[in-house]
Amino acid sequence: MLQAIKDDATSFSDIAKALGWYTRKNELNRSKVQRTIGRLRRAKLVAVERGRHIITEKGKIWLSVCTCFQTDDIGEINNAKNGFR
Repeated sequence: MLQAIKDDATSFSDIAKALGWYTRKNELNRSKVQRTIGRLRRAKLVAVERGRHIITEKGKIWLSVCTCFQTDDIGEINNAKNGFR
């Protein structure tokens, strides 16, 4: 989600499309994006400036840490989660 915002996906539809989030009716899942952005705002990873969502300094740090662990191997992801507890 943070990467989609960083890549300048401005609307909820753009973000849903970038993340491949669709409903069962094959429509863009904008409500899921709205809920997720709400969580990111409460965590102070994202803020709203002039009607646009921007990544805060805390969000940029989190994004840089998360991109270090990008992998398709679920075992590696689980090992990384266990290491950060």
